[in-house]
Amino acid sequence: MIIIATLILGMTAFQSGPQDTVNKIDFTNYISNKKIDMLSDQLANDPENYLHYLHRGIQFCEMEDWDRAEKDFIKAKIFNPKVIEIYGYLAFIYLKEEKENLKACRDEIDAGLKLEPNNIDLISARALLYAKEKKPEKALEDANKVIEKKNGKKESLGDRGIIYYLLGRYEDAMADFRREIEVEPSAQSGFFHMYLVHQQKLIELKMKNKKKEMEDLDKCFKNSSDRINDARRKMKEGKFQEAISRNDQAIAFYPEMFFPYYQKAVLLLELRKYEEALGALDKSIRLQPDFPDAYYGKAFAKLKQGKYGEAIDPATTAIQKTKDYVPAYYLRGMAYDFLDKNKEALEDYQTTYRLDRNTLDIQKNIGRIYFKLGNYAEAANYFTRAIQLDPKGDFGGIYFLRAKVYEKMGNKQRQDTDLKKAREFAKEREPN
Repeated sequence: MIIIATLILGMTAFQSGPQDTVNKIDFTNYISNKKIDMLSDQLANDPENYLHYLHRGIQFCEMEDWDRAEKDFIKAKIFNPKVIEIYGYLAFIYLKEEKENLKACRDEIDAGLKLEPNNIDLISARALLYAKEKKPEKALEDANKVIEKKNGKKESLGDRGIIYYLLGRYEDAMADFRREIEVEPSAQSGFFHMYLVHQQKLIELKMKNKKKEMEDLDKCFKNSSDRINDARRKMKEGKFQEAISRNDQAIAFYPEMFFPYYQKAVLLLELRKYEEALGALDKSIRLQPDFPDAYYGKAFAKLKQGKYGEAIDPATTAIQKTKDYVPAYYLRGMAYDFLDKNKEALEDYQTTYRLDRNTLDIQKNIGRIYFKLGNYAEAANYFTRAIQLDPKGDFGGIYFLRAKVYEKMGNKQRQDTDLKKAREFAKEREPN
């Protein structure tokens, strides 16, 4: 039965729009899980390859799974202690609130700087370490050194803004965050924006000498932040309804904050409550119109509702607000794909592929579009790349897709070889 199902899947793949559409708002986790599975398979065959541990650790970082990321980076360091990048990742993990270990952070930074004394990432980590250790002069010295070496690029301004914030110099922090935002609006993360809004309000009250109101506002901000963080923990545990309740509480404490509306929308999307999610996203956008993920969320909801034409505009807005926004390009490509706008879909898929060459579905979808356009040579090329990336992908489904291409090209020998491979992998999944 599974072989028949595989063959049917292969045929419909050319006819009914993009396959393996993302079924979660968190595209990063979707992609990371796929890469983690692939890297785990590679480690099973090559258990001492430091690169596989390093790359899998990076994927765990993308998913904020700090424990598993830490273990993989430590393994990578055992097998190759001269890779500077490993020390940087471990240092930043030990600066995270969930894993804070300042001594371990110091050890990683010192060891890394012995290998490469002027490494910017390690100096940046050391600046944060000094700030946490309440050493403002050293923290700012390192932060300014990073800005100088990066020629004042936006991310370095944000780094210094964090240092100022940790040191309680809120006006200076706001100035850096504003400059960062002017250069690139998407640099504004949810929490930075909340800090910015809150500190602006505090400064206004301080200028009016309203001490009691400042204390009350600070309490509201702390209560709201605590519930936002609690909601994130509940989300990771899969307790979505409890997480939504925490976000509602955060909104009640501090209704001017956009982020709990956005986070609530993510949870509603997970629960497939698309209309409610769109309502929360609209509120988020009204409070903070420059946050690209909210527009991506709207595009995702529209796509899942089958409103493909309505998904295009918010996806485009997300792309306009963040250069190289891979999930938005991929999602917009799928919307065009479902609308049979093959050339537009191909353009977005190819942009996605240029930015991320290690995702099976992207290469498969490009191959399928070329097939629909009658460019069989390019279709075969991309299906071959997908197979090279993951030979067992879709349990042989990709071999079947390429076999259909070879059939159109009149190459019976290669067609039969691919069909045989497709059946072999399908049998591995369900031997009977």
